[in-house]
Amino acid sequence: MRKASMKLFRLALLLTVALAISSLETLAQNKPVPANAADAVGKVTICDHIDDDWKCVGAVSPWPADKPFNILLEIPKAIDIDFIGFVIHKRDEKGSDTDFVDEFMLTIQGNARLFATTEGMRLPPGRYTVYGIKWGDRQLNYHPGNFKEYLGKTELIVK
Repeated sequence: MRKASMKLFRLALLLTVALAISSLETLAQNKPVPANAADAVGKVTICDHIDDDWKCVGAVSPWPADKPFNILLEIPKAIDIDFIGFVIHKRDEKGSDTDFVDEFMLTIQGNARLFATTEGMRLPPGRYTVYGIKWGDRQLNYHPGNFKEYLGKTELIVK
């Protein structure tokens, strides 16, 4: 009987440890990561609009020059951040950024993993790089583009 009790005790202890580890993993998934974490790099999508479920609606490539677009940035884990920026540069045929086009700032002030524009913007025909960045990482005065650190980026072709 004593042997059975010890086996039952060990099994209960093992189950308790497994549940504790599982709880810690769940907490770690819900905890925001710092804005500079390498695994925070996500996906930038160009679309007509973003629906109520944060889905990109009307994404096409190339984008028509006469149609306004919005930008959706999705990163894998929530980050604690105050401001997100979207920066647009013209792009040459080799894929390098050339001329600075524009930048937009969104106020976040909290934890989030989804960021989007809603006002609709237009660009003339061309190739562009669109970056999602921490606003504090934007380039001031001199805008060479070709960011090394960003939350997400995409190439946008407008025709």
